[in-house]
Order: sequence, then structure tokens, then C-alpha cells
Amino acid sequence: MSRVIAMKLNYLGLQDAARKRRDPSQQPGPWAGSVVGIEDGMVYVTVTQERWDKAKMMVKWICKAVEGSEEVDYKTLESYRGFLIYFSRTYPACVPYLKGVHLTLDSWRPWRKEDGWKYSLREIRAMLEERGADVGETIPGSGDKPPGKVKVAPRLHDDLRALMELLQPEVPSKRAVHPSRGATVVYGFGDASGSGFGSSFTAEGEITYAHGQWDDLHSIKTSNFRELANIVYTLERAQQQGTLRNREVFLFTDNSTAESAFFKGTTKSEELFDLVLRLHKIHMHGEVVLHLVHVAGK
Repeated sequence: MSRVIAMKLNYLGLQDAARKRRDPSQQPGPWAGSVVGIEDGMVYVTVTQERWDKAKMMVKWICKAVEGSEEVDYKTLESYRGFLIYFSRTYPACVPYLKGVHLTLDSWRPWRKEDGWKYSLREIRAMLEERGADVGETIPGSGDKPPGKVKVAPRLHDDLRALMELLQPEVPSKRAVHPSRGATVVYGFGDASGSGFGSSFTAEGEITYAHGQWDDLHSIKTSNFRELANIVYTLERAQQQGTLRNREVFLFTDNSTAESAFFKGTTKSEELFDLVLRLHKIHMHGEVVLHLVHVAGK
């Protein structure tokens, strides 16, 4: 039967070789850079200790290379970026914090701003008009070879700090991809639009809630900060109580900024940046499948 299936796959253009097959197992070992396993009925994905240590070594090297320097070696950084992109397939929480690496590697290209981002086509045309150049002329490309060293993008330092925190554990984290308690989904609601806050969790027929008034330190913060902080504090409390592990969690909020910050993985606000990082740490290390959903305030 397996031979018939292999022939059909080959006919459809999908390569299948007997030497690449493995016997059925709940601990099959590494494959395509990741290790898939089952624990307490939960399907998780992780990496080998060697890959985990290698990723930490690369991030530490970049941190040391950019410390007190405005330039970094292009070839080495490009090589490390390739591995970290491959690594982030297992840990998507790392993806947003690779943007500083991308901007640094492309900082030598033309039409780049001080922060490393590329000018829009409209901005480029406006700059050409100011110079008296023909708007219809071909906009210069980037066919030249990159230099030996490239300028460090401003956001690279924050991204490296985030990567160091995500890779802080000594052993590889197990990221949940299919909880065994999928039939018992945890639903949570959070709101902190005014001087107070409130949240609730529904799990296995029980409702856990928390409410109160913000202290003076939080009261002076923006409403976006309070909304996102309420979500983070709620999830961290639930994680400490063991409510999140091996579950799929849907947390609802009426704050679109909080939802956007979670899905983008980063934000220009320094205060919100730290909160989003704490969310990603829960998602990456908490053995939980997390969904943050926006619902209308009405």
C-alpha cells in the first residue's frame, strides 16, 4: 500500500523516497529544522539543543558586534540572518524582532531613511522634483555590491534585547501547536478603558475574574497602555495558576491597538514594546495556543 501511495505522489510531482521515511513514533526526532513531539496529549514543536545554543550564540555575537559601534560586518550578519529566519519557522514569536537585522543589512541601499526604512515611491518622486530631475526618469536601483560593513539600524538594539529575552531559557522551549484540551477552549475578556480594569476567564465551566482600580503609576499612562497591560497581566496570572498550559486560549478585547501590536509583534512605543514582548514570551514558552481577537466596543 505504501508503494502505491508513493507512486501516486511521484506522479503528482511530490517526491517520496523510502530512505526518507521513518517508523511511526510520537518522538520522531528532528526533521526540516524542527522537532515535533507529544506530551500529555499535546502536540508541540521545538528544536534540538544544538540549534537552540547556536541561535543564542548568534544573537550574542550580534549584540557584541554592535555594542558601541555604528557598523557591523555584512557577510557575517547575512549568514546569521539566514539561520535565524530558518529558526523562526519553529518560533514565529522571533519573526518581528528580525526586522532590525533586515534593515541593517539593507542600510547601504539607495533611498533609505535614517531609521533604515525605504522611502515610498511618492516620496522619491517628490525628492527628484526638488532636485529638478525628470520625474519620469528611472529611479536608481541597488545593483552595486554591498560594502564590507553596513550601518546599524536604530531599532536593531531593541530587537536584539527582545531576542535575548525570548532565548533566555537554557533548554529549547516547547511551542504548543495542538493542545489536547482543544475541546475545552478557554475564553477570556479584558477591558480597561477608564480608571478601572477587569478581566474574566471561562474554562471547564468555571469563571475566574479579576477587577480593580489602577494605581497612580498606571493612571497617568495612555489608554492604549492600560488596555494592553490589562491583557498581559491577565494572561500572566492565568499562566501562574496553570490555566493556560496545554490549552487553546481566545482572549477578546475592544482595543484595536492592543490587537494590532500583538499581530505585528512590535510597536514604536517603548512602553507598548515591552508589553508586546511579554505577550510573545507567554506564547513561546507557555505551551499555549494564543489568539487575541478584537471585538467592537458596542
